[in-house]
Amino acid sequence: MLKIRKLGILKMALFSGLFSFFLGLISFLLVFLFGSLLIGFFMQVPSEVSLDFTSLLLLPFGYGIMGFIMGLIFTPIMNLVFRIIRGLDIVIEEPEEKPSVAQEIKP
Repeated sequence: MLKIRKLGILKMALFSGLFSFFLGLISFLLVFLFGSLLIGFFMQVPSEVSLDFTSLLLLPFGYGIMGFIMGLIFTPIMNLVFRIIRGLDIVIEEPEEKPSVAQEIKP
């Protein structure tokens, strides 16, 4: 059994930033594809309030930046908690190697 005792702050912030960026990208695609259909079917929107392409395109970048900032804030807190609880247990199993066909046939 392995233990995680500390996470790298910058690496975790980059991970959470990229993860949040891709969540924002999925949100952008869903809103862009289905948002105009739902708005058209269910309500009338004044012309001043519109979901234009550029504002929706900025959504993933905003998510990514906020995810990076949250990673910078919460990773030291996670490291402190890991120190208090003496690490996070991880079980890693190696898959059993199956013999290949070449190994099975022995002359």
